[in-house]
Amino acid sequence: MKIKTEIYNRLFKNECVKHFPIVNGFDFETHKKLVFWGVKLFGRGRAKPKTIEEAALIFNTHTLIFDLIGLMTPRQLMTLFPIDKDYDGDKYQTKDYFYTMDVCIKHGLDTKIGDAFDFLWDYQNWDIAGLVVEHLSITSDIRKFEGYPGLLEEFAAKNGLKTYQMREMNGSTVLIENLVITEDGKVL
Repeated sequence: MKIKTEIYNRLFKNECVKHFPIVNGFDFETHKKLVFWGVKLFGRGRAKPKTIEEAALIFNTHTLIFDLIGLMTPRQLMTLFPIDKDYDGDKYQTKDYFYTMDVCIKHGLDTKIGDAFDFLWDYQNWDIAGLVVEHLSITSDIRKFEGYPGLLEEFAAKNGLKTYQMREMNGSTVLIENLVITEDGKVL
């Protein structure tokens, strides 16, 4: 996994050096490698950032990738990241090939994606899903660096749910309940 990440990192940096700044507008044939290697690199579960600056750099790079995907059409995205061939989403109430194709057709196969994060939320491909999850994770990390609760902690508090942390104590791992204060000021 580490070797793949190093390769993806090198290839993404090479594409950035070749194609930045983007002077004459986005061209799919010219910039598809930039998008491909960016998704491969940043959708792979990287180490937690140690500083807010590091988190902001990752967030900004995610935003760049989303902006470039937003300039593509669903048909172009499907050539880089084909829809996963899972066909039993109806049975398990999950996203599958048919659901994703329906979303793409409703959007317009040859219409620019625009808001990539919103569109990719409904796109079933494991590399794309990894990028979306990593973006949510880094957003949550930035909130924590700024002194706010993470996205999940905020959702739990709004919905009256308890959250826990795993901690090492005396050589064993224990679950510790987080203090949750609801919107109306109650402690759970």
